Amino acid sequence: MIGLVVAATPGVAGAGNPDYCASGRICVYKNWNFDGGLGWRGTSFSLTNLSTSAEDQVSSWENRRSDNGRWYKGRNGTGTCYTMSAKRENAKMNVFTQSDTMSSWAGNGAC
Repeated sequence: MIGLVVAATPGVAGAGNPDYCASGRICVYKNWNFDGGLGWRGTSFSLTNLSTSAEDQVSSWENRRSDNGRWYKGRNGTGTCYTMSAKRENAKMNVFTQSDTMSSWAGNGAC
């Protein structure tokens, strides 16, 4: 099954939560506006499922790395793919289509 690819235009990373998400990391949060850190990754990483405690809980993210990442609505990279562009952030994922739907992610390129 091939997932739908959706482009988004998140803001430039920098206003997020620098105390939690240091330079060179991709970080995900339970709440809007970078509150309630659920996890982060530093170096390029291959497709990984979120932990059961973080799955379907992400409402904002920031990518403070110089390369793109991506996330999927389904486990194991299935479902719709969304790019987490380098040096970008999304403080309020779309409540109707994105918020609380992330199940897997990767830090080795865009969708």
